[in-house]
Amino acid sequence: MSTTGKKGFNMENETTIATISGRPFTKNQIEEFLGTLPPDYVRQLTQAGEDVVLEEAINQELFLLDAKENKIEETDLFQEELELLRRQLLRGMAVQRALADTVPTEEEVRAYYEQHPEEFKVPHQVAASHILVESEELARSVKARLDAGESFNDLALELSTCPSKEVGGALGLFERGKMVPEFEEVAFEMGLGEISEPVKTQFGYHIIQVDNIQPEGVEAYDKAKQKIATEIYNQKKQQAYDAYTRQLRDKYEVKLI
Repeated sequence: MSTTGKKGFNMENETTIATISGRPFTKNQIEEFLGTLPPDYVRQLTQAGEDVVLEEAINQELFLLDAKENKIEETDLFQEELELLRRQLLRGMAVQRALADTVPTEEEVRAYYEQHPEEFKVPHQVAASHILVESEELARSVKARLDAGESFNDLALELSTCPSKEVGGALGLFERGKMVPEFEEVAFEMGLGEISEPVKTQFGYHIIQVDNIQPEGVEAYDKAKQKIATEIYNQKKQQAYDAYTRQLRDKYEVKLI
């Protein structure tokens, strides 16, 4: 049976959400509870609604009160688990301290971009749409209707056997090697907005329309910098970790037996 009933709560404006044994149960306690959960579970709870979040937060608070009443924290098992958590926390904080200066600077990111242009080459790409049919006769009929001014999108939806028909036959951007050879040989030779004659492949007959052409070039710095920063950060972090562990091994005289 629900503790909260149908009434919800406003986590933005309320402080005390409920009382348990006469003591206030606050918004902060709910936020603390959510902070202990994996992100996926938090999403599931919040999507279920505020009442469900409050219900489960109260349930967990009741378990906490029950644990205190039964003096679980005085048991040997609790003390063992507490010691394991303490050591894990200490290790984690020590690692964080050792890696504190590994965030790359803007100058480092920019220098990497300028010194490694080959890593940011963007190949020649084409965005195309197509109408796929089973016979050459039908393909030529489609081409004739297009030449007469009918909409490519409408004909794709009406006649194409490819799932892309739902988006007007659009296949998006692709580079060489992503499509069957017969298809891309034609697509990469066409001009912007051009519509092909029927093209036969193992899938049937295609009428191709080129929607966009992206010539070969270099990825812009603003687009590449986050990827570069992540790569430099990972490298610096590993280097700092390795250097610091070597210092610790010397300091504490590690000897394998």
